[in-house]
Amino acid sequence: MKLTVGKRYTIEASKNMVDWVQAGDIFTAEEQFKAMKFDVDDFGQFYRVIEQP
Repeated sequence: MKLTVGKRYTIEASKNMVDWVQAGDIFTAEEQFKAMKFDVDDFGQFYRVIEQP
């Protein structure tokens, strides 16, 4: 994913693109690009990145 260094983010996951749950802790971007792995059986196959205030 592409991020803005210094901004805070959370990643949400969904199995149906309707019900979203947080997948991991809120983090502050230390680099412009970040790769993460998730088990789709546990979290679902859809993901989104939400910038936090």
